[in-house]
Amino acid sequence: MNPRNVACALLFLGCASTATPAPSVRDEHPPVSGDAAITEAWFAEARHHAWECDAQAHESIIPGHKNVRTCSNDVARNSRGSVMTVGAANVIEQTRLGGIAPWRYDFSVKIAAGEGRATWFFGSVVEGKLAQASRGDVPPGYNCAACHESTVPTAIARDYVFRTIP
Repeated sequence: MNPRNVACALLFLGCASTATPAPSVRDEHPPVSGDAAITEAWFAEARHHAWECDAQAHESIIPGHKNVRTCSNDVARNSRGSVMTVGAANVIEQTRLGGIAPWRYDFSVKIAAGEGRATWFFGSVVEGKLAQASRGDVPPGYNCAACHESTVPTAIARDYVFRTIP
């Protein structure tokens, strides 16, 4: 083989990237490490505002949540079938009646394929501080999962998710 052709081939291979592209901010989800500092920073940056969200806060269909605005990442929005895709996430912002700035964020992230509580991670950030965060099959996430388990599959509710923004 011609040495010049070998050099060109090596140069080409050296420049070819095998790295996968970074996910879009619209595909991101809240941290599922349970690390308070990381989770609090993620919400302080309001990273979920890059997702599709309700235009404004409204009365919730979810028991225990009031005056809410729901945001869904693209993974959740593009999930098909009865089981959500790993990486699907929803954030529920709660504002005080008449308020604008959220005081509480509740979030859920699909962390494993399949069905059941252990495939979800639930958390809450209250007044800027991580209040709870765990898989759905252990406390305190177990409490979230118990309620979310009651979702009746519809066009917008399935697999532990009450509502996904279309």
